[in-house]
Amino acid sequence: MTVVLTATDQSGYQITDDDLRFLGITRDCFDSWARGETPLAVSPADYVELRRTLFDALRADGIDDADVRLQGSAARFFSSLKKPMLYTRAELVQEFANQHQRLPSQYETSRMEERLASRWAESGPKQRPFDALYVIGAAKEESDLDFQVSSDAAKRLIESAVRNLRISPDSVRAKHEDYNFFEKYLTESQFIRLSLWRTRASEMIRRPVSVAIFDAAGPPVSTGPVSSHFQATDWMVNP
Repeated sequence: MTVVLTATDQSGYQITDDDLRFLGITRDCFDSWARGETPLAVSPADYVELRRTLFDALRADGIDDADVRLQGSAARFFSSLKKPMLYTRAELVQEFANQHQRLPSQYETSRMEERLASRWAESGPKQRPFDALYVIGAAKEESDLDFQVSSDAAKRLIESAVRNLRISPDSVRAKHEDYNFFEKYLTESQFIRLSLWRTRASEMIRRPVSVAIFDAAGPPVSTGPVSSHFQATDWMVNP
């Protein structure tokens, strides 16, 4: 049975088979994503192993109450509204410079424009499709798998580590000032097995894997156009 394409951004642009070929996404991979079976760019077998080893790592680090969700374009096909698709030369050059820490050469700039025009010369999506900037040449790495872990057990362990230094948890900025997840330097050092899992998971699927840890309430509610707070449409990751 043919699965109807369902990836549509907020402007109404709908992903086509030609877009999938441009992005290097097979129809089988897309259909599996559309059925909610596997994230983009992850095989069914790899996804089973990712989930199994993730929850093993969480339990080994003392996190036994984790609510895990997949965020970002691997789950939604498009990045959030904070990451619009780039079309102008200036935008492409700036993105390349941000990611590569250098300016692109004239050849690299022309190549980005040519790749972009080969697919979306007249009109394209307003939101950034999965892997689009990597295919065009502006991004240094492929789109990542972004795991969101919410847990009060993790919160207690982080606060306990700070109290062991005989200071109040309020004395250390424990959470990211913009996004409210626990600072990466705390989670990387406190949850060693989870940190090791992230490295090995990235090696297994050959693309970046990120983990953000929140307390059990999850990301804060936002009244703006973009919010990572719990939603009924979230991609749930279960053991």
